[in-house]
Amino acid sequence: YVRILGNVVHAIQIKTKLCQLVEVMMERRDDLSFCQEMKFRNKMVEYLTDWVMGTSNQASDDDIKCLTRDLDQASMEAVVSLLAGLPLQPEEGDGVELMEAKSQLFLK
Repeated sequence: YVRILGNVVHAIQIKTKLCQLVEVMMERRDDLSFCQEMKFRNKMVEYLTDWVMGTSNQASDDDIKCLTRDLDQASMEAVVSLLAGLPLQPEEGDGVELMEAKSQLFLK
């Protein structure tokens, strides 16, 4: 739901809070029970990096620019906590395609 919100003030604030929540979750992941933790972490990294690479420099309003900068920082901090000890696992592929998919994940 949050991923498809636009870039209005409230949506940016919600995304920033979600990034902060993810960071806290990863700090306390020993207390949480994940069924598919690696898949969750890989997907969250994908979504959060999309937010960072999205519309950071396209905002015209100073308030939105400031909030977007905060979102970028929160996203990167959440990505750091998600990537700690995370093996690169692309969704699908075999053989050469798997290695290419891992290379693309690493580059991203």
